[in-house]
Amino acid sequence: MERKLSVALILGAHHSIRLLEVFGPLSEDFDIKALGLLEEISPESYMTDIPLQTFIEDNHLPGFMLGVEEEIAKADVVIASSLLDAATYQAFRYAYHHQKPFLLFCQKEEELKQAILGKSEDFQDCINNASGFLIYDETVGETLEFMGCDPSRILVLQPEIQAKKFGFHEKLRKKFRDYLKVEENELLVVSQLSEDLAPLELMSAFKMLQALDAELFQRSKLLFIGSAPSKDSVKYRAVDLGMTKSIMFIAQDIRPFFVDLMSATDLYVALSRGHDATESLFTVLEGMACGVKVLLDERHALAGVVDSNFVVSHPRSVALALRDVLLKSIDRKEIIKLVAARYTQNGASTLVSEFLKTRIAEKPLQLPLAGDFSQVLTSLLSKAREGLDVFLEALELEMNHWGSHSDYKGRLLVLKGQTLLQASQFDEALAVFELCTAEEHVQREAYLGLARIALFTHSNEEALSFYRKALALKPNDAEAMGGIGNVYRKIGMADEAVYWLGKSISVDVENSRYLIALTQACNESEDHDRAIALLEQLKILLGNKPSLVMCLGQLYFKVGNNEKGKELVDLALEITSGIGQLKLLPSSDVA
Repeated sequence: MERKLSVALILGAHHSIRLLEVFGPLSEDFDIKALGLLEEISPESYMTDIPLQTFIEDNHLPGFMLGVEEEIAKADVVIASSLLDAATYQAFRYAYHHQKPFLLFCQKEEELKQAILGKSEDFQDCINNASGFLIYDETVGETLEFMGCDPSRILVLQPEIQAKKFGFHEKLRKKFRDYLKVEENELLVVSQLSEDLAPLELMSAFKMLQALDAELFQRSKLLFIGSAPSKDSVKYRAVDLGMTKSIMFIAQDIRPFFVDLMSATDLYVALSRGHDATESLFTVLEGMACGVKVLLDERHALAGVVDSNFVVSHPRSVALALRDVLLKSIDRKEIIKLVAARYTQNGASTLVSEFLKTRIAEKPLQLPLAGDFSQVLTSLLSKAREGLDVFLEALELEMNHWGSHSDYKGRLLVLKGQTLLQASQFDEALAVFELCTAEEHVQREAYLGLARIALFTHSNEEALSFYRKALALKPNDAEAMGGIGNVYRKIGMADEAVYWLGKSISVDVENSRYLIALTQACNESEDHDRAIALLEQLKILLGNKPSLVMCLGQLYFKVGNNEKGKELVDLALEITSGIGQLKLLPSSDVA
């Protein structure tokens, strides 16, 4: 008998139960095993058909699963479910170094954006080398494509549920409504508490029911489920609207009693656009599988499936839609049949199986890891301190390994050029930097290096040109703008120097080298008022820096404000007392 392909599902601290649900129906085709962090596994994860093995957290590496590599080694493919989990990157690095296909289940767009903003090298390596991505939310796919992921490696999953797990239960309805103290003749409206304005808009619409249909309002209750930072503001708004008796909250996870809650519910409202789109999709589907009526935002994934009367296109129409849907009588059994027909055994598992087999058959990408490359750069910098020959020998070895990747090759060449420049080997450094600029991925540091060499050889126009090229690669680069300012000062264009040095410091306020150059340029400038205005702004931003305060004092003397000038010069001398002396303008210039 042919051996089944083995799949390892990695469940870290932020794992999604949906990953287990995707692979549950595939157990006949694959040997599937879940590997989870013991402290973070929910009770629900133990209730699936997939075997689950848990691991304690590594004391030395927070978020890592101690000993999980032994189980990953047995798998043909590794799949993780959260970009915020250390366990995901632990599994990725093992899969990478052992040439195993690694896939990501990306559920939340917000989580993906968080990872992007974190600018983690592990995250970038993971995205660049992943064999495939499993998603429900198409906006997540768009973000992945924007990051350069091949669309053929992204599978948009079709929602599939096991309708038989849900259903409507009269006894559960009565029991849960008793728990909530909701009468049988009252209507229970449920909605997810989210961080956007949707809860507040729903409350306002609920209040408007009082004017549209007072009797309907009196016998309706609104229940918010889940927890969000906006909970207190929602409670305060309920007080303002005089609705404290009509609104309730359940903060805990509803999964353990989901069927009970939905059996008790008359209407589920999903209007939030900021909530996890995938979770909202399944909550609505599973709620409908319990026979619940739904009211959806027009952008919801299921808006095209339900009757248009159950879709809201504008926040102002929520109250009317709420009234109409609450009054509309619908057979719960019909809703359950609709969901069972469209979302049970709909072929989604077959698509996942085929996609997975394709990804396993392909050779993993194996692009060089940025995390490893950072360690290489650190090591080379250490070698440079030992001596130029030692550095060049080590660099040659690393170039053999990393040189096939244009970006890494360029960064190694830049480091070589910078090291040669520090050793005053200008001709050799010039040749290396010029080689950098011919690479596919041009490094701005190469142009900065060429600019410095041009300054050493008194080629001011060339230096200016190179600094501008560096600035074109990275707009608002403090070093490039500071370099342009220094060149202008060197050739006697003090006003231009003030402009560029001022821009440089506004980006990098801690760069004292450019601050001193700026104060010198301000003293050389003919436009004293402009220079004073700039330095006054910087004084607010940076505080009483001695060179800045002294320069301001000298400028006030120049414009005839001797009292202000003396005050600032005295302040500068007081600040620097015991530290050293500041150079003053000749007394004839400040009289």
